[in-house]
Amino acid sequence: MTDSVAFIHLSDIHFGQEKNGFLHINNDVKAQLIEDVRRFVGTLPNKKVSGVLVTGDIAFSGKAAQYQDAGTWLDLLTAAGGCDRTAVMMVPGNHDIDQATIDKGAQLMLDDIRNNGQASLEGFLETDHDRDTLYRRFEAYQPFALAYNCPLDREGGRPEAQSYYLTPDQSRVLRFVGLNSALTCRKKDEKGHLLLGRRQWPIACEDHEEVVVLIHHPLDWLKDSTDAKGYILNRARVLITGHEHDPKLEVLDLEHGGQLMMLAAGAAARPENETEVAYTYNVLEFAWVAEEEALAVTVHPRAWMPERKQFGPDDTRLGGRNRVVMLRRPTPPGEEAIEVSRVPDEVSLQVSPSIEQEILRPNDDMNSAPDIYPQLRYRFFRALSPRQRVAVLVALDVLPADFSPPLTHADETRALDSLRHGDGLERLKHAIDEQSQISKSIPTKDSGR
Repeated sequence: MTDSVAFIHLSDIHFGQEKNGFLHINNDVKAQLIEDVRRFVGTLPNKKVSGVLVTGDIAFSGKAAQYQDAGTWLDLLTAAGGCDRTAVMMVPGNHDIDQATIDKGAQLMLDDIRNNGQASLEGFLETDHDRDTLYRRFEAYQPFALAYNCPLDREGGRPEAQSYYLTPDQSRVLRFVGLNSALTCRKKDEKGHLLLGRRQWPIACEDHEEVVVLIHHPLDWLKDSTDAKGYILNRARVLITGHEHDPKLEVLDLEHGGQLMMLAAGAAARPENETEVAYTYNVLEFAWVAEEEALAVTVHPRAWMPERKQFGPDDTRLGGRNRVVMLRRPTPPGEEAIEVSRVPDEVSLQVSPSIEQEILRPNDDMNSAPDIYPQLRYRFFRALSPRQRVAVLVALDVLPADFSPPLTHADETRALDSLRHGDGLERLKHAIDEQSQISKSIPTKDSGR
């Protein structure tokens, strides 16, 4: 039996898109998706997943209320999957941008980036004012993502990575790296004209790591796809995308002997006008096969069954149900490649019930209660308004008493991190509890910045 770590993967949920009564249809589909997760995960040997992967378009128009609804639904989804409610890895899509924040100045900036490329983007990323303009479009997405430890790098770099152990001896690590393909999205974008930017291209990869890249747009939507793809081909094992609502799976054989699996997601909640698009999601299992020096990925595609009004196994897309893909590692220069044996279709890569797959948070200090901090961070960004978050930090003497908003999300994150030692987390919990009680007793109109 080969131990594996499993994840629910979905994309393009589009909270807030529904019109003309279609809300009731999509709400039913989302409820049935949760029930299908509960049933299917119960068939896995460990009867749970380690987390949820979302490749963008969580919201439809980047509004705070849409993320509130998404968060409530993700709480139910993680509970059905048997994982912690904070165990969600996400990247933004074009619908996670609040188009209402794109004023004339922002539009001129985005047009200039489209016309002049990397030099223009780099120039705008050099100044605080221009960065504020660029990232203001993610104003509602950012605190939502921070609750799950998926912050956007405000200086144009990658969102933060998250890692999980693949083997009981912790010698092999599965690392998820997010890329922000929505960074230069305008009100209307054309394929081939988006920029990741040079700051997102490099993907670090240690020899003991298997890297999975999450990005909303397929690479052919990027103007700098050739440069970005060079790093992905040589550093990553799996590339997962969304956006096009068309599930596909392709395995590339690379010149250096390695392989890259490219998985394009369907839509968990399709737009009303895309009647030919099916509702889909996946359950993915990752396992390290030491004797083959290969990463095994088992793909369990799930799709809406219109005739039964529920989800079930998808036998027509992604190569059928329970597809196992063995991915060779690249061959170091001058060394002979290891031949990877074919895995029979019936082979099951399982999680041993006796082995607890451990999550590695990028900045967790093992001496500062790593199990408490993710929950407090989640509550801080999900349950409190911006003013309440400032009140908490003032009460804890992290901010001066005369501080007045706004406070940047990066500053909030640094402030939280400063409380991770000594009795800081216990004090933080008490302060959040107090503000939560205020929220329950006094309705607040402060629902966003």
